[in-house]
Amino acid sequence: MRGMRPTGLRSVRASLIALMVMAAGAITPAAKAADFFKGETIYKQYCLNCHGAAGQGVIGGAPNFTRGQGLMKPDALIYDTILKGKNAMPAFRGVLKEEELYDVITYLRSFM
Repeated sequence: MRGMRPTGLRSVRASLIALMVMAAGAITPAAKAADFFKGETIYKQYCLNCHGAAGQGVIGGAPNFTRGQGLMKPDALIYDTILKGKNAMPAFRGVLKEEELYDVITYLRSFM
């Protein structure tokens, strides 16, 4: 039949595609969701004194998270603020790991 490939060639091609898909899965890291409860623990340890138990802001200049202050932006910008610090807030670079920062952001969003 014209235009048809031999069966052996099709099975080799299918096998190569299957191997490529499996290899891509092995190389790509699995996505992880942030952990709300770890975020709560970290918040209580590092953030509660200034931002309050309910996120209402205790010291002057601390945003009131219950009103969405400081939270109406993408996670990447909140991450950057926590990492580098802002105004009286210290930087947490070297204190918290990347996944811990996202855990805290997940917890912060629960105040809204």
